[in-house]
Amino acid sequence: MLSSKLDGKTSNEDVKTPHCPARFELILLATLLLFFLLFAGLPGILKKSPCFDEPAHIAGGLDRLLNSSHGFTADNGILPQMIEAFPLLFIEGARENSKLFEENHPPFEIQKKLLFSDPGITEQMIALPKLMALLFGMLGALLVYFASRKIFGKLGAFISLLAYCLCPEILAHSTIASSDIFVSIAFFACIASFWRLSHCLNFASIALFAVSLAFLCLSKMSFIIIAPVLPAIVLLRIISGIPPTIEIFRKAPQKVKSGAILMPLLIACLLSVLAAYAMIWTAYGFKYEMRGETASKEAAWNRLFEKTGAAGQICRFARDARIAPESFTYGFLSVYEASKQRYAFMNGELANNGWWNFFLYSFILKTPLPLIILLGIALYSIFSCKINPRPEAGEVCELRGFSGNKYLYELSPYMLFIVLYMIFAISSRINIGHRHLLPIYPPIFLICGACSIFAAKNVRGLFAPARIAILLTLLWLLAESIFISPHFLAYFNQLAGGPKNGYKHLVDSSLDWGQDLKPLSVWLKNNRKPGEPLYLSYFGFDSPERFDMDAKLLPGYHAFDREGKFSLKPGIYAVSATMLQFVYFPELFFSETGIDPKKIDDELFAQVKADAEKEISKYPEDPIPQSKKYKIYNMLRFAKLCMILRDRKPDAMIGYSILVYRLDASDIASILN
Repeated sequence: MLSSKLDGKTSNEDVKTPHCPARFELILLATLLLFFLLFAGLPGILKKSPCFDEPAHIAGGLDRLLNSSHGFTADNGILPQMIEAFPLLFIEGARENSKLFEENHPPFEIQKKLLFSDPGITEQMIALPKLMALLFGMLGALLVYFASRKIFGKLGAFISLLAYCLCPEILAHSTIASSDIFVSIAFFACIASFWRLSHCLNFASIALFAVSLAFLCLSKMSFIIIAPVLPAIVLLRIISGIPPTIEIFRKAPQKVKSGAILMPLLIACLLSVLAAYAMIWTAYGFKYEMRGETASKEAAWNRLFEKTGAAGQICRFARDARIAPESFTYGFLSVYEASKQRYAFMNGELANNGWWNFFLYSFILKTPLPLIILLGIALYSIFSCKINPRPEAGEVCELRGFSGNKYLYELSPYMLFIVLYMIFAISSRINIGHRHLLPIYPPIFLICGACSIFAAKNVRGLFAPARIAILLTLLWLLAESIFISPHFLAYFNQLAGGPKNGYKHLVDSSLDWGQDLKPLSVWLKNNRKPGEPLYLSYFGFDSPERFDMDAKLLPGYHAFDREGKFSLKPGIYAVSATMLQFVYFPELFFSETGIDPKKIDDELFAQVKADAEKEISKYPEDPIPQSKKYKIYNMLRFAKLCMILRDRKPDAMIGYSILVYRLDASDIASILN
C-alpha cells in the first residue's frame, strides 16, 4: 500500500491532517463503535422472527456439520451456513434433530420441525445463527477501518468506520443468518488482498488472496462477478507505472518494471486459485455427491440444462468431470437460471423479468441521504486533490494515468468493483431485494474516508467549517439509525417518504422478509379486543401457531391448507407488504388452482362465489380438503381485499412490513361485492 511518499518520490501535495486524539482514545473509540454495532444489532436478533431464507441456511449448515452431507440448500454458499449453524452443535435438541434429514421429508417440513418442534430451544435456534452473522458484520467493520487507515490515516478510518456501523443496511443484514453480509465482506477482502498481491508478490500475499478467494466462492454463487474485476485491476497496475516488488525465492526484495508484472502475477494467481480450489473441496469434506435420490437429482439437473443453454452445457461438463462438488455446480447453475426471470415489484408495478433500473432505484431510496452526502464530499475531495506539478530534481512522477493522484490510485480497484458490480446488477433480472447491492457498500464506506481530506482543507480552529459539515452529516446518519432501530431492513430515506411509505416502492427482502410476525404478536397482546377475529396473510417462515394468535390464515406464501373454510367478518386484518402488493400472486394462484392468472376476471369470481359460500355455510371450520372452487374463491377474494387495502391508510404498521387494518361490516361488503 502506498503512503504519501511513493518510494521516496512525491506525487501528491501532502495533505495536513487535522489533530487526532491519542492512540488510546482511538482504540477506545473503535471499541465503542464495535459495541454499538453489537448492541444495535441485539434488539433485532431478540425481537424479530426468522427471515425467509434463514431456516434454510440453518438447516443446511446443520446437515453439513452433523451428517457430513451437502446440497440441502445448494443455491447458497456452504460456508456461511456452517458458521451460522456452528453454535447449534452445543444444543442437545438440535443434534438430536439431525435424523430429520434422513427421513426424506420435504425441505420445508425439515426446516419447520428443526426450528419449531421443540419450543424449549426455538429461540436459541433462531438467535444464535443471527449472532454469528453479527460477529462477521463486526469483522467487516474492522476490515474497512484498517483499509481506510492505510490510505487516509486515523481520521479517515474513523469516518469510514462510523459510516459502516451506522448504515441501516449493514445493521439489517448483520442480524440475519443468511449469506449477504458474508459475501459482502468476502468481496471486499478479495479485492484488498489482490491489490496487495499486485504490489508485493510473496508467499504471505499469495496465501491471503487464496483464503479470501475461497471465502468468496464458498459464501455465495455471485462470486463469479469477481472474474472480470481481477483482470481489470491488473490493467490498472500496468497503467499506473508503479513497479511491483517480488520477494519469492530472493534474498532481498526486487522491483521490476510495471509492464513485467503480468507473468509473475499470473503465476501467483494460479497458485492462489489452486489453493482456493483445495479449500473449497475441504469445506465440502472432499465429498462429491450432494444429498438426494439419484432419480430426483437427475430430473432436477435435466430441468436446469434445458433452461440454461450454453451455461448449462458448461456446468454439465463440470458435473460429469467432477471438477467441483456436485452441489456447488448445481447451486451455481440454479442461481444462474433464477437470475433470468423472477417476480418482482417496484413503485406500484409488477414484472416477472425485472427492470434495468431496479437497483439504481433501490440505491437512491434505501441509502441514507447523509451517506450519499459523505460519498459526494469524498469524491470531490479525491478528484480535487492538488498535484505537485514540478517534482524535485531526480524525482520521477509516478502513477501514469492517475495524474499522480495517490488517493485516486489507491481507491481505483474499489471504484472499479462498484462500477462492474452495478453493471452486473443492472443486467440481472432477479430484482427481489436491495440486499443484492450490499457488496458495494464496504467500498463506499472506504471511499467515505476521503472526507478527511476535505476536513484538512481548513485546519485552523477546532470548529473549522469543513469539520463541522462532516460532523453534522455523521450525526444525521446516527439519528437515522437510532430512529429506525430495530427495524433496519425497513429503512427508506426521505426521498421515499420514509419507512412508512416503503411498501409503496419496494417489498420482498427490501422491506418485508417475514421478520415481523413476532412483533405482531406483541402488538396483538396490547391492542386486540377480546374475541376480535384476526385474519392474517403472512409472507415468511415463522409459525403463527407458536404465538397463539388464533388467526384465520388468508393466502400467504406458506399458509395454504392449514385450515378449513371460513368467511370474512369484521375484525383485524394483518397483511404482509409483499402479499399486499401481489408479488407472488400469479405463481401462488396457479399452484393452488391450476388456472392461468391471465384468465382472472369478475365473471370467474361470480362463478365460484355462490358455490364457495354454500360450501362455507355447509362445512364451517371443517378441516376437510378445500374444493377447487373454494380455493379459487379464496384467492380471488384475497386479491379484492388487497386492492381495497392498498388505497387505504393502515391503522398500524408492525416494523413497517406488516400492515394492520380494522375492517367493519361495510368494508367486508365492499370486498365481497
